[in-house]
Amino acid sequence: MASVSPDPIEADQFRRLHPLAITDFASIDRILNQALDERIPLTRGTNSSVQREIATLRLVSRSELVLDCVGFGPIANVLFLSMELKGVPYFFSAEVVPSEEELESSRVVRLSPPGVLYRAERRDRVRMEPEGKLWVKLALEGGTETRAEVVDTSGDGLGVLVRGGAESYEMKTVRVQRTEKREAEFAVMRNRRPAGDRKGWTRLGLSVLPGSPSSKRDVVQARDRIENLGGVSIGEDESLLLETPDIVEFSNSSGESIVGILDTVGRVQGGPVVLIPSAWGKTKETLSPLAATILSTFSAAGLAVSVLRFDGVRKRGESHTDPGCDKPELGNLHYTFSQGADDLFSAAKFMSDRRSAGPAVIVSFSVASVEARRAMAQDDSDLFSGWVSIVGATDPQSLIRVISGGVDYLGGAERGIKFGRQDVQGLLLDIDRTAKEALSSRIAFLEDARRDFQQIVKPVTWISGKDDAWTDPERILDVLSFGPNDKRRHFEAATGHQLRSSAEAIEIFGLAASECARIALGAIDVRPVSCEPKSLKARQRRERSRLRQVDESPNLRGFWKSYLVGRDGGIGMEMVTETESHRRLMLDQLEALRVFEGAIVVDLGSGLGTFSKSLLRSRAAVLGLHVIPVDLVFEGVLRGRDSLPEDAPFRSSSVVADLSFLRPSVGFPLQAHSVDRVVASLLLNYILRPDQFLSAVFELLKPGGRVVMSVLREDADTSKICVDGIAELRGGRALSSFGHDGEKEVEPALGEFINDAARLLDFEERGIFRFWSQSNLVAAFENTGFKGVEVAESFGLPPQAWLIAASRPT
Repeated sequence: MASVSPDPIEADQFRRLHPLAITDFASIDRILNQALDERIPLTRGTNSSVQREIATLRLVSRSELVLDCVGFGPIANVLFLSMELKGVPYFFSAEVVPSEEELESSRVVRLSPPGVLYRAERRDRVRMEPEGKLWVKLALEGGTETRAEVVDTSGDGLGVLVRGGAESYEMKTVRVQRTEKREAEFAVMRNRRPAGDRKGWTRLGLSVLPGSPSSKRDVVQARDRIENLGGVSIGEDESLLLETPDIVEFSNSSGESIVGILDTVGRVQGGPVVLIPSAWGKTKETLSPLAATILSTFSAAGLAVSVLRFDGVRKRGESHTDPGCDKPELGNLHYTFSQGADDLFSAAKFMSDRRSAGPAVIVSFSVASVEARRAMAQDDSDLFSGWVSIVGATDPQSLIRVISGGVDYLGGAERGIKFGRQDVQGLLLDIDRTAKEALSSRIAFLEDARRDFQQIVKPVTWISGKDDAWTDPERILDVLSFGPNDKRRHFEAATGHQLRSSAEAIEIFGLAASECARIALGAIDVRPVSCEPKSLKARQRRERSRLRQVDESPNLRGFWKSYLVGRDGGIGMEMVTETESHRRLMLDQLEALRVFEGAIVVDLGSGLGTFSKSLLRSRAAVLGLHVIPVDLVFEGVLRGRDSLPEDAPFRSSSVVADLSFLRPSVGFPLQAHSVDRVVASLLLNYILRPDQFLSAVFELLKPGGRVVMSVLREDADTSKICVDGIAELRGGRALSSFGHDGEKEVEPALGEFINDAARLLDFEERGIFRFWSQSNLVAAFENTGFKGVEVAESFGLPPQAWLIAASRPT
């Protein structure tokens, strides 16, 4: 694990970062009483008849809120409500007091007063008031013009006052003529409302644009395009990949070393190049399936290509890093986005000057798409012929805010907040250093992305994941509307954010390869071809075997402890176990397990005892059950045991044991053939020797005994589960699960948990963690001797886990 711990974010930082989170009871009481006096409607959503659920406050006191609710469907133990008071949106969640009065057309619901009241902000950026009076001229659609008084400005926004009612102004694009500029800017009206005490005036919220956006292109389904190309065929050329990788080293503009792997097909001289920079926290070796697919696709079409994938400077891998940052978890500590763009220029010049290759197509993933965006915008020497972005981020602010659990580091940096070193997707990052550079180079925000896209004149293909919750589809559509519209393509794939080895990943790599050929060689359609599987696996083994070994092995027990119970012992794995997707997973497992009264059930990798909790929530035959939770982390076992009520209808006795090296003959504290049922939730992925582990489970079961396991599938992507879960927690689940005190711990714990979860991908690279395909999973169970193997899907929409059930023969 990291030798340097993240710097704590203090309460004062959170208050400055989220200035619109109101936590003092006096202010909350004042706002709610104002809503009561003005009869402001509170809304929840829609009921089963698609009718709006509306409530009004009947009483506000320090001890309770009383609501008149109209059109409400079922009411659980927490209500999430929103309202707009004097044009300002607010939202809050509150616990329902179990007391209801049914009236003729409504019902009365009593709530405990909320501990937090959120005031929604419409802009991502800091607002500043102008010095003195400042006026601009708005040219509205239809040819009319009006003067507007500027009341605040931000990096990408403008708040103005205009004469007349709000109905006079349509929510469309306008032109803004500032007095200090000759040229006019474009802007889009985002909101309009009465100007409060300025009677007869309207306040407009404008989003300032770098140019007039073109109409947004239709999003094409990736599968449709792949089928039109003839589908992805399997290559047969076993000699396509050299037995020994060609390791190349070159320097960037500062003389710092960049290390890459270069593969070629056909003549290099003058031929097209594909550059693949490493994604966040990944090394060049993880990109071998994509590189191999590009080589196979070009080779099958009789085309030449060079594919260079490289570790970026001050990124994890073999390229230059600063002193003290050589450990994997510190590899990105001093990372900056502009450095990544500089690395792309250096790679393109290396291929052009020293390898006599032609212009390069950039293929980028995730955060690296920000680097590619800037490189494409700054290219005035025709080093790049185009760009393919796969599950890419449009701007750092939106991506980092999501993957950190809602902490807006870049927005905070603009406000002058210092964060120090923080975990971002499992790696420590010097936020202050990275943010300072991102702000000064104008690369951080959506406004910056729009400006860069306006300058990009070369072809751009964007492949987004329909189930990728880390990126915002609206922002993708937004930025692609700037610049030459006829050179933009947007494909949507039925994937999440992680693409490595699944069938869906190979299809997307094939589509990217076909797009590289189209961009590099003109308007031609090339059928995608995947690499011959055996040679690809052999190359992957060789690439990984040559990497320098990490001196320090990760402290796995320390990691699991932090993951389960939280770094400070507060909230940990509950971030997932309290979500609807995980509860559904546990119920699916319980249904497949087929427990019966008096059965002995072993819960391997029990964590916080969520299986036992699911027993309490279910209607299963639990009387007389003996449940034995087994886990490595004592603190997790203890928390799970303490969470069970004293009158639980089943017996529980916990065991602390390391299951990583479990085998039939050594180390298991239970007798062979003594257990009726075994359940293991999301455990097998972490087992170092799965064959021995399954054999031990087989020996543990009585003849006819049954095992049920959930296993993360290949390319499992938990971004949507995390984002949906966070929305659940903020929408009331945190209050109902953790109470008022625990609810306040959720925000700082969210980012910590997401970062710990991100380390699983690092563990996969080290061989400590493994994702499973369905075929490999079934084969492992059948080879162990299990019979009646059944496989289903569970854990989220789309499902991210296999649910496998089997029995020991009688």
